[in-house]
Amino acid sequence: MDDDCDQYLQDPTELQIKAAFMGPAFAVNRCIATLGPTGLRIAFLEEDTEEAPNFRAAVTMSPQDGIGLYKMLQSVLLDIDPERHVTADPLRQIGQDHAHK
Repeated sequence: MDDDCDQYLQDPTELQIKAAFMGPAFAVNRCIATLGPTGLRIAFLEEDTEEAPNFRAAVTMSPQDGIGLYKMLQSVLLDIDPERHVTADPLRQIGQDHAHK
């Protein structure tokens, strides 16, 4: 299972980077993850304390892909200071060398 999960830590290809920026990026401040018969479902919401939450997007993936996502997020968010919610390198991402070419 680790081999399947480790694919998320590999640098993305040029085509994967291009595809990653082809769609919109919604602002979200709430995520809800559930594990069901179709796999891991992660829903993304935007919430305001004065309004009902707004659904923005959802993804479904296998549990193995969910573990891969978990590992990738740990790597990308490694330098965040939880007290200040900032990172030493705000552009830190897997494959950042490719993204800036």
